[in-house]
Amino acid sequence: MSIKNLVWLSIGAAIAFITACSQSVDSAKVNPEVPATAETQNTGGALSQSRSQTAEPPAPASPTLIAQVPTPDSLSPEGLRYFQNMGPLEYAARLSGVPDLPAWRVRLRLSPPTLIDDGREQLNTVTVDHYNLSPTLYQDLVDNYGAANADPSLNNRSPHRAWSFTFMPIMGRTAELLPEYTEGQTFPFESKINESCDFVGNCTDLSFLNFDGSEWREATTLSPEQAPWESDSQAIYVLVRALAQQAGWYDPSLGWLPPTEVPEGTSEARPWVEVFIDNYPGNGGGYQGIWLERVADDSVQQLVHGVFYEPANSQIYTFESYRCHRTSPPGSLRLLCP
Repeated sequence: MSIKNLVWLSIGAAIAFITACSQSVDSAKVNPEVPATAETQNTGGALSQSRSQTAEPPAPASPTLIAQVPTPDSLSPEGLRYFQNMGPLEYAARLSGVPDLPAWRVRLRLSPPTLIDDGREQLNTVTVDHYNLSPTLYQDLVDNYGAANADPSLNNRSPHRAWSFTFMPIMGRTAELLPEYTEGQTFPFESKINESCDFVGNCTDLSFLNFDGSEWREATTLSPEQAPWESDSQAIYVLVRALAQQAGWYDPSLGWLPPTEVPEGTSEARPWVEVFIDNYPGNGGGYQGIWLERVADDSVQQLVHGVFYEPANSQIYTFESYRCHRTSPPGSLRLLCP
């Protein structure tokens, strides 16, 4: 079966899938008392301002918003090795957890490192966004098949969430969380409707990609890697690690291997690496991941890696492309940039 057939399943099958899953999402009901403004834990971290070497760290975010990640002293030797090689992107994804929503998008942004202690140490800050795509999926079904064929539990206008986590490589670990810099926020659903996520368009749009297009090249398939302490793997964490491996930032034998040079022009507003992970019941339970990496090149704007994964499948399908400077429109995907 071609990748296109794997990805573009019929919307009729999606309706059946969504209806069958409706009991599992009953906990994510419409909240009629969504606040009019963002709810915030901490205001001094990377969500609200650039990190300053001399800035006072904010108070830690409420732990109720942060998922539990095992501590090193609780792990087996195999688990400890996995933990030590867990880069800041995967660590941040694990801390923010899996959205309790029928349809969602997770966005991770790695800012360029901040040097401290006269350049002897560096801080890596990752911003994580959880976008609620469920109402968009519901409206898409209503528009195409009528309200009678759309599960009303999908019209779930739960708020979006965001976090900022700061890490430091220390004691043989690629990412040691500095909890004093952690912060978290919630945003009313309506506040993000017109927010742009650049490559995928509107942040709350359904935008599963057709990897069979002429702008994509198939790459070597990867095997899902699961943390030794997990009985059931979560697609978000599997795909973040797979994308890092595809991009050359992670090697199963050597661990986390980020580039030694940071491209000029990167900043908190122009992140070094940006990752998107989408689930979408309309694709039969599949997951899509995108890795965008800024590079110092006159013609290439970003290296682009894509993955498609079904948890029942033993392989992760991978694809690659480039976003080019000198194309119309700028930022278009090409297999070769002019």
